[in-house]
Amino acid sequence: MRILVFFLVVLLITGCRDAVSGSYEFPMQINTFNKYNDPLGSSCKLYSSETRMEFTSPSKIRYQANCGPINIICKTGTLVGEYGYMPEAEEAINLIPF
Repeated sequence: MRILVFFLVVLLITGCRDAVSGSYEFPMQINTFNKYNDPLGSSCKLYSSETRMEFTSPSKIRYQANCGPINIICKTGTLVGEYGYMPEAEEAINLIPF
């Protein structure tokens, strides 16, 4: 059991290093909607391990990605949301480090 736990810890620590080398920039279109699928303008914040951004939606942003997840939280009036979906890419995405 100890060997398994040790292996999992090593895998978690080295996982990011092996998965991505360098930074990548992704254009992202951010839109917000209410539960009736009506578009809303809102104030949004993007959080990741190395990036903090504030922007209003709808907007197109350029996100510089490293290894790790991102969280986007948007607020308008009393409505706050952090759930969303990512549509499938219309074209193949070629990752080119810069």
